[in-house]
Parts: sequence; structure tokens; C-alpha cells
Amino acid sequence: MNKALKSLLTGFIMLSVLVMIAFPLSITSYAEIQKWNRSTAKYIKSFSDCEECNSVRIGGINKLDDIRAETKAETEQLEKYIKTLNYVLANTSDKEISDEEIEALKNANFLGVNYLDESNDFFYSGEYYKLYIYKPTLNTIVKQYKSNNHVDTHGSIELDISTVIIDYFQWYVDDRTGTVVNGEFNDGLPERYLENAGFVEFSSPIDAEITLHLIDNNYYYRIYVPKGKMLIKLRTETYSISAINSKKVAEVKETALPYNNTFVVWQNPENDPIKIDLSTIVKRDGIESINLEGKPNCAWGAVYETPDVANAGDVIVDKEIVEDVKGETPSPKKNIIVIICIVAVIGIVFLRFINKKE
Repeated sequence: MNKALKSLLTGFIMLSVLVMIAFPLSITSYAEIQKWNRSTAKYIKSFSDCEECNSVRIGGINKLDDIRAETKAETEQLEKYIKTLNYVLANTSDKEISDEEIEALKNANFLGVNYLDESNDFFYSGEYYKLYIYKPTLNTIVKQYKSNNHVDTHGSIELDISTVIIDYFQWYVDDRTGTVVNGEFNDGLPERYLENAGFVEFSSPIDAEITLHLIDNNYYYRIYVPKGKMLIKLRTETYSISAINSKKVAEVKETALPYNNTFVVWQNPENDPIKIDLSTIVKRDGIESINLEGKPNCAWGAVYETPDVANAGDVIVDKEIVEDVKGETPSPKKNIIVIICIVAVIGIVFLRFINKKE
């Protein structure tokens, strides 16, 4: 009886180990095929009577077969999948097409043409966007361009339908939602924001830590404003002050701040900036000065003095104003593996107990 039980337990433990190894692999394998596969394929031909037209799958931005990637992981999955479908990378330094093919594409009127501009690092570098072209469609485009020095209408339409644009910038923005982004001002502005950036002049009777809410993109800047007048260069955006020295401020409707605490930065010149005076709200709410020693210098140029107002002295405030509180959702995969491990350990302990009794 003991031998039979031992054999049964040994087999169960070995099975548990095998399941532990195979389960994550099966989850991954299933995830890779569950969103897009042969059964989801949707083909279309731009002109049914066109001999050189290809039947192509319907593409789009983070999209194939009218099915959109809903997460960064699914976007990565989509990029991996289309590479198996004879799609080629048309931009970035790792592009898989020739200069002759790029020239033909640039002369086609299609949605992906902006991503072929090497001078536009935002679209071209591959950090945020990748342009994938269906190879048979590309061959048709090149053939048309060589023959007629232009791309035919049906070629452009086919290109538009089949092209897949992998957009990682969407997930970059999502990752910022609700968080504080530091250093993105003045010379720290990303190049893509420089063209439409503008200047804001803050006037403050105290040393202040301001939390700016970027309303359109729903993340925050933390700006340090010394007592006086200070210029700062910011990206184009709709802004609202959400806190001053850890004291919350009514966004969008605070009458003690200029513009009812909603202002738009858009190409405001240095000599005519948007002016935000904190004096009224500081006096009304009794907001105290803080110690800015060791804090980043956020000023564009010099800070100019302004008339003093009574305050209660310097109070050091280091409390986080905005916190990213995204919780981690428990993984069903992790839970199952933990259960299997526990059962296997119990089995091993029981097996040793039986061996000792014998």
C-alpha cells in the first residue's frame, strides 16, 4: 500500500513540476495568437477589376483586421505578428527597404508619408512610431512609380488600406497619466515641443512649489518659483495650478488666480508672456513660504524682486503633492503557479515522512 502511495505521490510531484514549466509557456503561446491569427484575417482588394492590385489585410494605427491593440504588450505582439505576414519596416535606422522604394512611397498619397521624413526624429527614430508596409503592395508602388513617375490611385488606396503604423507614443502618454514629470521646461523641453512652446511669468510674494496640471494630457509638472518674478518656457498645453506649497487649489474655477486658474500656452513670446500672479491666493489662504534650497532652478533667466507681503516664515514642505497610485492587479498566472508549488512541497514532505516510517 505504501509503495503504491509513494508511486502515486512521485508521479504527482513530477506532473506538478512539468505543469509549472509548461503553464507559463502555454499562456504566452496563447496570448500571441489570441488577438490576431488566420481566423481574424480580413482581406480587401481596392479595385476588383484591377489585375495588378493585391488582396490585402486591413491595417491601421495599432490595428490589423479592424482589431486594435489595447495595451503596449498587445502592440508589441502586433508588431511581432505582422513581421510574419510579409510586412517590411519602412522607417528608422533599421529600415528594411531601399532608397528607391522610399522615393516611391514618398510620392504616394498615403497616411504613412510623415513617418518617412528622416529630419523629423519624433516620427522617424522608432522610439515612438514604426511604419510597416506590405511587401507585395510596395512592389506594386515601385513598379508604378518607375513606369509613370507617379503612383496610381489604386496603388495609393491599397497602400492606405494595408499599411500598419505601430504607435508606442500612445502608451508613453498613458504611462505619464496622473504622474509628476520633472525637468520638462526651458532647455529641457523635448524638441517636438519647441515650435509651439511659450513663456509664462510667475509672480510670487513667497518661495513656492507649484504643481501644474497639464489638463489635455492629464499629468503634472512641479515648478519651483522663488519670491519675485520668474519666467519659464513651457510646452503648448492647457494648464491649471492644482497646488501651491502642498495646499490644494480649485482647478479651472479659482477666482483668486488669473484666468480663473485655466490658461493656455501657445507660442507666447518672451517679451509678452502669460502672467500668473500668486499674490491674491497667497494672502487669502495664508500660504506660507517654503525652503527652496537644493530645489531645481526653473527660471528662464533672472528672478526679479517684488514687494514683500506678510507671511508666517519659512516652513519646509517636502510632502508629495501628486502620487501615482496605480495598483498592481494580482496575476491569475502567478496565483496558479504558487498553488502548484505549495501542493508539490506538501507532496515531497509527505513522501519523506513515509520513507522514514519504512
